[in-house]
Amino acid sequence: WDVESSVAIQTFQGHQADVMDIDISPSEAGNIFVSGSSDHMVMVWDIRTGGYVQTFEGHESDINAVRFYP
Repeated sequence: WDVESSVAIQTFQGHQADVMDIDISPSEAGNIFVSGSSDHMVMVWDIRTGGYVQTFEGHESDINAVRFYP
């Protein structure tokens, strides 16, 4: 999101339901984030490309919180 122009500069497509939480990697590169959704999936994303690099499926309910643990 560009704050000055109020325009989306990148979107991330992958989840099939509402995204409940995200967390950005604490690495110095800071180019990865994780998202949890009502579709029962966790997805790891590459901020640079806008694509996901890994999914975690098999949860039996909504994913309401996600966190990186160093």
